Amino acid sequence: MPSTYKCLGCGRSFDDSRGLSVHKRSCKKLTGAATDSLKKRCRNIEIQQAAKVRHREEEQEAQRRREEIRDSTTEADDHDVSVSSIITLYLHNFV
Repeated sequence: MPSTYKCLGCGRSFDDSRGLSVHKRSCKKLTGAATDSLKKRCRNIEIQQAAKVRHREEEQEAQRRREEIRDSTTEADDHDVSVSSIITLYLHNFV
């Protein structure tokens, strides 16, 4: 068991853990370090959320493009079927 307890923020020493505990609540240097750490963490969360939103938007755009391609392919297939049906009917009527 240590004989003294030291504040990591300001370096002040205390004879017991209770004194250190009470001091930590008001230590300006310790509070400032915690505030800086909290601000950095909040900024990291904002960056992560922005990346998720960007990724979600990119996925939605890719899905929209796939649907457009599928729809245009379906329309072309429908057109090909219609043309081939007309040709078949035409040839059938004249044969």
